[in-house]
Amino acid sequence: MVTKYELNLFDYWRIIKRRRWIVLFSVITTIFFTWIFTSLQVHIYQSQVVVKFEPTLFVPGIATDTLGWDSYQAINTEVKIINSPVIIERVAKKLNLIDSNTPEKIVHEVIGSLQGKIKAERITDSNLIRITATSSEKQETARLATAVAEVYIQKGIEDRNRRARELREFVEKQLQDAEKNLKYSEDKLREFTEKNKNYWYRWPTCNGVGRFTK
Repeated sequence: MVTKYELNLFDYWRIIKRRRWIVLFSVITTIFFTWIFTSLQVHIYQSQVVVKFEPTLFVPGIATDTLGWDSYQAINTEVKIINSPVIIERVAKKLNLIDSNTPEKIVHEVIGSLQGKIKAERITDSNLIRITATSSEKQETARLATAVAEVYIQKGIEDRNRRARELREFVEKQLQDAEKNLKYSEDKLREFTEKNKNYWYRWPTCNGVGRFTK
């Protein structure tokens, strides 16, 4: 018959005390290797900027409402635009990473590298877009996030101005066409009036034929 013996706290303490050097060495070794592993890890930094998406175009004297506008699809499109090569290339130029003389191969490499560091996403139930820059360099994250936001806002202003200019030109053309049509109608009416200023017609009298001048 085997007698069962349960260890108590004093027994544990005696075991630890008897093997204290092994325990101490294990603890020191674990701390040392943890410190080395942590030191070798690359620190990743993030910086975020929030921008607001405005869907309505307003031209002085003319307001165009976005009837049937789908906010979800529109903002998703803007999110993709932010990380598009068009925006990222302008960001790279703004940060002086490339210029007009940079070889095309290097331009593509720089754009690809920056696209991997930028993430844009819609803030739930809003027309706000969060731009997040991620990098191993602390200063780069702040500059990159700010540059992307500034370039995106500037491009939005340029697009709005272009659409406003196109709308104004369209309205002006419609007015010119309307003026031409009106002038043509007035000329035809004047021509008709001149041709029919004096005319003869028969009307019953005792003498037969009468003359009427208008």
